[in-house]
Amino acid sequence: MTERAVPKPSQLALRRIRVVDEILRNLYLNPNHGNKQDPVDELVYIVLSQRTRRAAYERAFEALKQNYPSWELLAVAPPEEIENILRPAGMSRVKAKTLKTILVRLSQDFGRVTLDPVRKWSNDKLFRYLTSLPRVSTKTAFCVMMYSMGRKVFPADANIIRVCHRLGITRFGPSEHKRAQQELSWIFPERLRYSLHVNLLSHGRHICRPIPKCDRCEIRNFCEYFRRSQRKRNGGRRILRVADVFSGAGGMTNGFVRAGFRVAFVADGDPNAIDTLEVNHPSISAERILRGDIRSVPSERFRRLSLRAVDVVVGGPPCQGFSIAGARTRTNVNGCTFKDDPRNELYREFLRVVSVVKPKVVLMENVPGILSARDGLYVEQILEDFAGLNPPYVVRIIVVQASHFGIPQNRRRVFFVGVKGSATAEGFLDAFMGRLETFKSLGVPPVSLWSAIEDLPPIQAGQGSEVVRATPLRGRRTRYRALVCDGSRFVFNHKARRHNPRDLELYGLLKPGEIGWHAIVKYNRPDLMVYRNDMWLDKYRRLREDEPSPTIVAHLARMGNMFIHPRIPRGITVREAARVQSFRDDFIFVGTFGRQFRMIGNAVPPLLSFVIATCLKELLGTEEAPTRSFKPLNQTAS
Repeated sequence: MTERAVPKPSQLALRRIRVVDEILRNLYLNPNHGNKQDPVDELVYIVLSQRTRRAAYERAFEALKQNYPSWELLAVAPPEEIENILRPAGMSRVKAKTLKTILVRLSQDFGRVTLDPVRKWSNDKLFRYLTSLPRVSTKTAFCVMMYSMGRKVFPADANIIRVCHRLGITRFGPSEHKRAQQELSWIFPERLRYSLHVNLLSHGRHICRPIPKCDRCEIRNFCEYFRRSQRKRNGGRRILRVADVFSGAGGMTNGFVRAGFRVAFVADGDPNAIDTLEVNHPSISAERILRGDIRSVPSERFRRLSLRAVDVVVGGPPCQGFSIAGARTRTNVNGCTFKDDPRNELYREFLRVVSVVKPKVVLMENVPGILSARDGLYVEQILEDFAGLNPPYVVRIIVVQASHFGIPQNRRRVFFVGVKGSATAEGFLDAFMGRLETFKSLGVPPVSLWSAIEDLPPIQAGQGSEVVRATPLRGRRTRYRALVCDGSRFVFNHKARRHNPRDLELYGLLKPGEIGWHAIVKYNRPDLMVYRNDMWLDKYRRLREDEPSPTIVAHLARMGNMFIHPRIPRGITVREAARVQSFRDDFIFVGTFGRQFRMIGNAVPPLLSFVIATCLKELLGTEEAPTRSFKPLNQTAS
C-alpha cells in the first residue's frame, strides 16, 4: 500500500479533477450505495457483491441477516445451508466457503467475529491484514476501510475504472482491474476520494455504461473518449477551417465552431485561457493547441498544421503602440513605426502567421481607440502591412456595437476584415457587409441586462460556487436566456466575491444607474468613498437592469465596484459577466477568480463571433451545416 510508484497528476489535471468532483457532487449528491457502517457487515456485503448484480447481492445480504442474527452463527453454520440461501445471487458455493473462512479467521484472531480491534491500526497495517483474508482484494479492503472506518482511500470497481479510463485518468480499463486499482489508489486528493468514489460509481452505473450515454453526460468535455469521438466527426468531408491566434479563452473560436467551422489550430500564451479553451472544445486535438509564447513557434509548425487549407485566420493581437500621443507621423516618440514598435511585436507575429497560412479571409479584432490613434495613421500602417503581404490582402474596417446583434452589452469593437487579393475581393467585402447588416436588423430592441441574468441563482456577497444547480425559471423567458441556458442542469463559475462592510453599505445605498457621485451629493455619505472626491466619482456604479450592460472589461476583478448587481448589493459574478458576453452556461472557466474575469473581458462575445462566422460561411461556401444555431434573440418564447 505505497504511493511512491504512482505518478502525481499535473496541476491542470488536478484542476479538472476538482471540477469533475464538483459537477458529480451536484449531480448525484453523494449517494448511499447501501454500504454498511459496521466493518464486518461491510466485508460480508462487498464479498457478496463480487461479480453479482446489485439487486441480487443486496437481497442475499438481507437473507443472511434474517437467517443468522449474528455472524458467529454464520461462522458455524453448515456450508450447504449457506449455499442454499446464496444460490439466487450466484456463485453460492464459492461465496459460502469464503464467508465461513473469513468469519472463522476473525473469531480466531480477536476472540469473536469482529473488526473493532483494528480500528486504531495504521492504514498500512490494516490493509495488510484485510488483504490477508481469503478473496479480499485491494478494492474490497479499501471499501471496508473507507465506508466503515472513515479512511481516506479510494476503492475502484469496474464502473469507476471504466469512467476513469474514459476520462483519461488511468491508462487501464476494467479488463485490467488490478493495475487500474493500483494506479487510482493515490491519484486523487485525500479530501476528494470519498465523494469521487460514490459519485463516479453512480455515473458509471447510470450514464457511463459499457455503451455510454454521452449525450446525457455532464462531464463529457473532460472525457478523452468523448473528445476523440468529436474529433472523428466530419472526417473526410470538405468543411471550412479557422485558425485563432491570440485566442484567449476562445470567444471567437466558440462562435466559429458553432457556425460549423473546424479548427485548424489555436494559439495563446495565457495558460489559464488556453486550458479553458481546451476544456470547452473537445473537438480540437491537443496537437492543434499551441501553448506559450507564439514567438517561439516556428513557421514550419504553422505550415504543417495548415496543410489542409485554412479558410479564415482570426485573432486579436495586442497593439499597445497606437495609444501614444504625438505629432502626425507614423513614428512614435522612440522613432519606431507602428509595425516596428517593440510593444507591437505580437502584431507582427499575427502578420507572420497570415503570411505562412495564406487564408482566404483574415479577421483582426481591436478596440475602437485604434481608429483615432495618431490621427488615424496607425490604421493606415495596418492597411499597408496587409497589402504588403504575399499574397496581398484587401482590408475593410468595420465598427461593431455588440448590442445591435442581440447581446446585452454596449461593447464597441473594430474588426479589420481582409480578403486575399483578387478581382473579387471588393465584391466579397461588400457582400459580407450586407449580410452583417441583415443580422444587425434582427438585434433590436437591445437585450437588457436583467433579461440575461434574471434566472441565475440569487446569491449574496461571498456565496456561490464553481458549480451550482440551475434555477428553473417559471413563466416566459427570452430567447437570449434560452440560448445561453441551453438546457444545462448546472451553472458554472457563479461565485460572488466578498465585500467589506463599507462597500456593502454603499452598494445598498445606490439605486440602479447611480454612481459614487450620488453617494456624496444625493445621500451625503462621502465617508463611504475610498476614491478622491474631486475625480473618479464613477468608480462606483450600480448597473441598470432595463438596458444593456456597459462594456465588460478585462480588469473587472479590480473594477468590481463599477459593476454592482442591480438588485443584490454585490459585484457581479463571473457567470453573470459571461452571460453578458453571451457565453453559454456550460462553458467552464478555469483559473483564479481574477483570471476568469480577465478572460471574459478580453473575449469576443461568442454570439457576435457566430454572426460574423455565419456571414463568412455563406460567402465561402461549405457542405457542412452549423453545429448549433443562434436564432434572433430578443423575441420572447414560452
